[in-house]
Amino acid sequence: MAKKTFDKITVGFVIQEYQTEKDGSHTPIRQEFIACDQVDYEDTNGEPIEVDTLKETYCPFEMVQPTHRPFPPSREGLKFICPDCKGTELECVMEGGYSSIVTVISEDGEFEFDNSFVESDLSHYQCNCCGKRLMYPDDCDAEYEIQDDEKIVEWIKLNCPQD
Repeated sequence: MAKKTFDKITVGFVIQEYQTEKDGSHTPIRQEFIACDQVDYEDTNGEPIEVDTLKETYCPFEMVQPTHRPFPPSREGLKFICPDCKGTELECVMEGGYSSIVTVISEDGEFEFDNSFVESDLSHYQCNCCGKRLMYPDDCDAEYEIQDDEKIVEWIKLNCPQD
């Protein structure tokens, strides 16, 4: 017996975040799909069908993140390299949804940021390319998000080759 195929159409919207560059151009930096409650099922001819949704395996809405990197890796200071995607842009995420790209981290922990830095309480650090949040082990081998400039400097020195 041949397997039947059908289409599941989920209505929703996409939020795309852009960054304004120094030259005035706009660069996409992340996106997210928000699904609404309206879902339709159609056969391969586009005709509506009924589907037993209790038998449906969940399939996440995986958005491919933009890969454009507006800032080249810094030639000075410590070098950040993401352990997952090997991206070289460190993002400093602040409370209230603000974020800035760290352009330079000196050996003694002084930071320089892109032109979008907003003064606020630090939420966490993450890779700007893939969104991996950077974690630091505590004394009990549990991990927590890095929410401290000194800890991110320690993490980079321990985890990122500095050649």
